[in-house]
Amino acid sequence: MFREKILIFIFSFLISYFLIKIFYKLFKKNNFLFSNYKLKKIPSCMGIVFVITQTITSLLSLTLLEINHVIIFYYLICMLFIAVISLLDDIIGNYKIKGFKGHISNLIRGNITTGALKAITGFICSFFISYFISNNLNELIINTIILVLSINFINLLDLRPGRAVKMTIILMIILLLSQPIVNTFILISALGFLIVYLPKDLKGIVMLGDVGANTLGWTLGVQLILSVNSIIKFIALILLIIIHIVAEKYSISKIIEKNRILNYIDHLGR
Repeated sequence: MFREKILIFIFSFLISYFLIKIFYKLFKKNNFLFSNYKLKKIPSCMGIVFVITQTITSLLSLTLLEINHVIIFYYLICMLFIAVISLLDDIIGNYKIKGFKGHISNLIRGNITTGALKAITGFICSFFISYFISNNLNELIINTIILVLSINFINLLDLRPGRAVKMTIILMIILLLSQPIVNTFILISALGFLIVYLPKDLKGIVMLGDVGANTLGWTLGVQLILSVNSIIKFIALILLIIIHIVAEKYSISKIIEKNRILNYIDHLGR
């Protein structure tokens, strides 16, 4: 089993290495560029490489590993739905409308935004997979909310070079160290992509986009609800709720800048 996991990691690493080069040149050639926080035009939506890589490696894992094929199939299908809507949000989304509150309030007024569509899609996917793995109503509710908030969590951090990717890697390593190796192939595959992608993100020459941030958040969330006990889930749920409430009222970037340790980690590698 360990050998198969290493093969999946290497496979993910190699696919990501070549696809990042291909998509970077493709986006630059066709002027498919977006402004970063410094208003510099760079290729965004590079998270599409993660979606492609994760799809290929997931299908490969289904043939190599003794895993729950149904759950992984649900994970993969939902990830693709989230990716499509997130990519739509990247391309035509209204960035003046921010946060859950902004998109939901617009939806109530009859103004359907891509952000609202993304939230609805995230909820449906989260409820769908939670329904099949939950043992009771309380667990169903907790799993669903964790997934909904996890999808958006990485997106909240993707405002400065390397920030979202570093946090994702840290959280994935924590999950990998705390879980039996048989349950973690989707994280190992994701790490193959992240290790290749991180140096370019740190240089500020590419961005994940919503398509990358949301699908990475989905991957973290699914692994979390599949592998930890109810106490850890409850702690994760409270932390995610607090982070989202804070993000609605304050700037995450300013909070990080004012904290010496967080600011050091944030700038590490740039």
